[in-house]
Amino acid sequence: MDENLPNKVDKLFAEGLQKFKSNPSEEVWDKIAEGLDEHDRKIAGTPIAWKQYIVVTALLIVGLNVLSRIYFHQKAIFKHETELRNKSPFPSIGTAETNLHGGEPESKTNLHNNGQRKIAVMQNNNEGEDLTFSDLSETPLVRVINQTVETRLPMVPISQPALSEKMTYRPLTLIHQKMRFKDRLSVTPFFSQEFAGYSLADNDLTGVNGQEIEERERNVFSASLGFYINYKISKRWILQSGISYSWSNSNIDSGTSYAVIDNRGNIQYKLNTISGYGYLKPASLTQPNVGDSVYTAKSYSQLHYITVPLVLSYHIPLKRFSLLIGAGTSFNVLTGAELETKTYGQSVPEKEYSVNMMGLKKINFGMLVKLDIEYHFNSKMGINIIPCFKNTLSPINLESAVTAYPYNFGIGVGVTYRF
Repeated sequence: MDENLPNKVDKLFAEGLQKFKSNPSEEVWDKIAEGLDEHDRKIAGTPIAWKQYIVVTALLIVGLNVLSRIYFHQKAIFKHETELRNKSPFPSIGTAETNLHGGEPESKTNLHNNGQRKIAVMQNNNEGEDLTFSDLSETPLVRVINQTVETRLPMVPISQPALSEKMTYRPLTLIHQKMRFKDRLSVTPFFSQEFAGYSLADNDLTGVNGQEIEERERNVFSASLGFYINYKISKRWILQSGISYSWSNSNIDSGTSYAVIDNRGNIQYKLNTISGYGYLKPASLTQPNVGDSVYTAKSYSQLHYITVPLVLSYHIPLKRFSLLIGAGTSFNVLTGAELETKTYGQSVPEKEYSVNMMGLKKINFGMLVKLDIEYHFNSKMGINIIPCFKNTLSPINLESAVTAYPYNFGIGVGVTYRF
């Protein structure tokens, strides 16, 4: 590359820009000078700083004048209110001491005297009338006659009009309102799914049909539906009662039933269950003999009870939750018992049966233990989880093949409403 190429480029630009001048003309310099002189004349001719000082000073004088007028006006109002207060029919308020046993008040205040009670009293009014005051604890009234009180309480300035010369003071009485009966009540409807079983007497396990029935029969479904009425005895203790309807279904494997003489003297086949028994009328016209047998298919039994519980529960609050731990008794009334089955065999025609179960007691009683876990939506409503264990203390049957004591464990769901 040619080393003289930069010099040729510079020469080319210099020749092309010859008509342009690098220095301004004299006219430009003259106009700049005239502008500078005019700006200096404006600054020199207008004393802006002095005008600002004058405005600030005037504002300060006006502000001090306004503040002084406000101060003296408030002072005059305070003086006027003080004069009105001094003319009040109750010129001074102090403290006097009275003995707890009804003694006369002392003339002077002793703030450190033990065994005495201090009450607020006032001097007699201008007309010479005696003033009577009592403290808030409803103690006997203390009468102050021409009592001079040396200690004065600081008076707070008020703008209210002066009190009337004759004013009746009534002692403040605190009345503790008792909780209403309605406030103590709440109701909890619930539904419970239960897992039931039977406890048999010891002598039934080795007796006739004892062990055999226990192995053949099993509970398949139990449930209860009802409500608790809760009455709050105290802050912690709650008495619960109510009513519930419960039912229990059981399956019985196929087996053999034998002909016996029933309560009316007729010969029928007897189907035994853990709870009770049922009579099956022969399907054929031929009268069976005692001891004859028939085969039964799978059988189904169902029991229905009305239960009235009585439970004493202890309440434990836990912020949004609360616990009720209770135990009590239950009275169970039998409302229905059915037995369904079907007979079959070579010499016996097949027949379906639906009969009433017999051998059951109408009333039995038991015990229960329950835990109620409640989540509070608000002060009126809550949702409950209710685990409960029930055990019958008296047998539910009589004159049956076995003596049965049913038990069940249930988990319920309920809603509590407080009145």
